[in-house]
Amino acid sequence: MIEISLPTAHNLPRLFGGHGAASTVAHAATSTASSSTPLSLIIGLVVAGVLVLSLVPAELARRKGLSFLRFYVFGLLAVIPALAVALFASGHQLPVPSPAGNSITSTPSIPARPAAAREFAVPSPGPLLSLSSVTKSFGGIVAVHGISFDVAAGESVGLVGPNGAGKTTLFNCVCGQLRPEGGTVIFDGVSLHGMPTFKRARLGIGRTYQKVEVFTDMTVRDHLLVAERARRGESRLWKDLMNQSKPTADELRNVEETLELVGISHLADTSVNALGLGNCRLVELARALAAQPKILLADEPSSGLDLGETAEVAAVLRTVQRDRGTAVLLVEHDLSMVGEVVDRTVVMDLGAMLAEGSFDEVMADPMVRQAYLGQSGLVS
Repeated sequence: MIEISLPTAHNLPRLFGGHGAASTVAHAATSTASSSTPLSLIIGLVVAGVLVLSLVPAELARRKGLSFLRFYVFGLLAVIPALAVALFASGHQLPVPSPAGNSITSTPSIPARPAAAREFAVPSPGPLLSLSSVTKSFGGIVAVHGISFDVAAGESVGLVGPNGAGKTTLFNCVCGQLRPEGGTVIFDGVSLHGMPTFKRARLGIGRTYQKVEVFTDMTVRDHLLVAERARRGESRLWKDLMNQSKPTADELRNVEETLELVGISHLADTSVNALGLGNCRLVELARALAAQPKILLADEPSSGLDLGETAEVAAVLRTVQRDRGTAVLLVEHDLSMVGEVVDRTVVMDLGAMLAEGSFDEVMADPMVRQAYLGQSGLVS
């Protein structure tokens, strides 16, 4: 297998909570210096400084009134403080008190999640996701008005309605791309008010998008490795720059499990730009699941797919809910797929909630038939 250097979580704000697939899947991690100065870090800083200087246009140097020699000397002097900090940090780490009152000589890094932890969605006493009077406007247009409903841990809920009903806007309010003007969003007992997208992803919110969001020059396996690395939040920028952040055995194991779950193991080493729309949808779904979310927000995952591909996506969503206990909030226009996947259905129209109940109940509601299906709409 080819060893790759994965981008750090800081460089992927769009994927995970980003966009994304994968959020695409924006992340922070703590780090501590090693007990001795890493030679690769020093070399990396020097090389980075030289590269930056080499790429500066000659015009910029002339405008600043610096000769080429003085310009390079100035740049190298700017690198020296960084080297001094690295040398100091390697031999001087702040002591922290131990439980017994003594001090220890190093501060252990705290990963976002232990590598050995293989748990998936963990039920909480209350609802996993709770929306209360969520409201979002664009100018004078109220896109979402007073939406309130809950999603329990391990539950699958369909969110349906005609185009322009406000479904995707509501998703964006939950994931952090938009900030609602009113109402509250509570996830696993934590208020999401003002929380950045990447932190929401770290809490366990996964998402796919209406428009397929993939890295066209990466393989399927690499897509999932990026998501796995972002979930852990253990990347170090200097390791990425020095090509020292190869995947661990635990990361590879989780990726292989997810590939098998979604049914695309045979495509693991295929470049995404060689795949059709149906398989790209599955890659995006797999990337979201690689982050082991407690809830998956799937925004029209069957858009553009044929009947066979739609059935594959529906089967994956059911399997994820059954085997991993992952809650699913599904926005979908294919009502037959919604009826197969969800436990409960919420209907929106013109930004407001129109009905809530089982799929058969809401589809029999005259107001739903008029707003969503039309006066003569029938569901077989």
